[in-house]
Amino acid sequence: MSPAHEDPRFRLIAPLGRGGTADVVRVWVNDLGREAALKYALPDQSTSLDEFLKLAKREYELIGTLSFPGLVRLLEPPTAQPGYLLLELCQGPTLDQVGRAENLDQALRLLSAIAVGLEYLRATELVHGDLKPQNIFLPREWRSLSPDSLFYAKLSDFSLGRRASESEERRAGLGTVGYMAPEVIAQKTTSHQSDLFAFGVIAYQFVTGVHPFLNEDCEPVRVNSRIQEASAPPVDQLRPDLANPALAQLIDQLLAKNAADRPKTAFEVCEALERAGSTFPFRKAIRPRHLIRYREDYETNRDRLFAGPVNERRQLDDCTGMSLDALSLLASANFSRGNLAYESGRFHFAEGVWWPSLLRRRVLNGFASGSLARRRRLIRSAITEEISTLQGQDRQIAVLLPHLLRAQTIRRLSASAALFAERGQAHERAAKLYLQSGDLAGAERCAYQAATTLARDSHWKPALRLLDSVIEFACLRDRRYEVAQLLLLKGTVLKDSGDTVAAEAAYCELITILEARPLDKTLGVVYNKLGDLYKMRSDFESGLAALQKALAIFEQLGDELEYSH
Repeated sequence: MSPAHEDPRFRLIAPLGRGGTADVVRVWVNDLGREAALKYALPDQSTSLDEFLKLAKREYELIGTLSFPGLVRLLEPPTAQPGYLLLELCQGPTLDQVGRAENLDQALRLLSAIAVGLEYLRATELVHGDLKPQNIFLPREWRSLSPDSLFYAKLSDFSLGRRASESEERRAGLGTVGYMAPEVIAQKTTSHQSDLFAFGVIAYQFVTGVHPFLNEDCEPVRVNSRIQEASAPPVDQLRPDLANPALAQLIDQLLAKNAADRPKTAFEVCEALERAGSTFPFRKAIRPRHLIRYREDYETNRDRLFAGPVNERRQLDDCTGMSLDALSLLASANFSRGNLAYESGRFHFAEGVWWPSLLRRRVLNGFASGSLARRRRLIRSAITEEISTLQGQDRQIAVLLPHLLRAQTIRRLSASAALFAERGQAHERAAKLYLQSGDLAGAERCAYQAATTLARDSHWKPALRLLDSVIEFACLRDRRYEVAQLLLLKGTVLKDSGDTVAAEAAYCELITILEARPLDKTLGVVYNKLGDLYKMRSDFESGLAALQKALAIFEQLGDELEYSH
């Protein structure tokens, strides 16, 4: 007797199918209050029970904790006595029950939906290992959906799969004849590319209505031989009514004998199907919450999922307080807003990190509920301390508060902190605080000291960032002349770092500023340095011209020391 008859937990509704080791029935699960698919070992066969439990445990080990709409979800771990596995009920047909494609639009959309599932497996580092039409479930009303609707074709039966990091010995079986790639047959090696080969067989079969390698002779050895050596008849020849060169070329590429000649990823397949005319919105199918792994820490998830520059990652850390829950909320909000896009395993922000209002309200509530002493400490920290020294919600508050405080408060606290930092020789921090306080002279003084030290240690980028921040502030106040020494230092740093083109631009900008002012020896120094730069570039004519201008300025000023230099 099946568990559906024996266990009061279940009420049998209808049989669904039978495989080599198991029956599947539709049941009502009393304690869950829902319908499900109950898969159980064939009765009265101890070997069947052992094999069933082995496969069921392996499937749960691989996908039991995953939650993606493109997978048939396992509702709970398998049970040994009696042996059964409880799965999500899929009420639509499997792909083998659909037959061949009715038209080109239908073929392209459905193949895109399947490819999305394969891309998810690649992103989670899983190999299916037994992809075939019988293991692909479609939505019940998939034919009536609009051409640009998002739907999921659910992949099932991962019992022969493996993690990409596991050896082939961990697989519980080889696969199904007719869908195994040449390298699986010859070397017993599986990969994302071998899954793509199986997908190519499925695509060919769905489009043409016939299998590319099976005919009246289905003897496994000869089928495997044809897969390794023979080419399938052209798709356009069998379905001239669906003639589409881009689709035919993609299927040929998927069926390549050499794995390296197939597409690198299923995402590339989706892009190729889009070029062939598919309107399926595959870029919306894989969301951040589908790929966040809660068994891993925040930094591991951030580095694995987000491909942006360092400053973007710093924004993520600041807005989330390095909390994994906050990261999931922020990423989901940005994805829904269209500011975050998936591409080949990672997410990219379109216009920087957007901080959702829900997350900001939580942060403000945490600030408001704290003690007065804590609020004062956080206000001071938000203005005067490096945010990277803070953790959790304190870090989020420190990022948010400067946008809410009065400008007068920020200037006052920054000025006192800048003076303290300068006395402590923390010139880089002091320069930033002087900028916040609006003190250009203090910022210029400390930025010069800090940038000189950084450049001496070959830290070119932070030196230039600091110089640019003060120079930009001076430009906004129309006080560029007051930071002439910083512009000169910027040109020197750029020259020493090897960026002679940018250095020349910086020197020329400074010359334009100085020539509009009363004659100053700084102008002669700039021409002198410009001459050295042209000499580095072997542009001796320009270099000599620059040095002659420097000499003329020093002669006019009567500066014998600079003249001798």
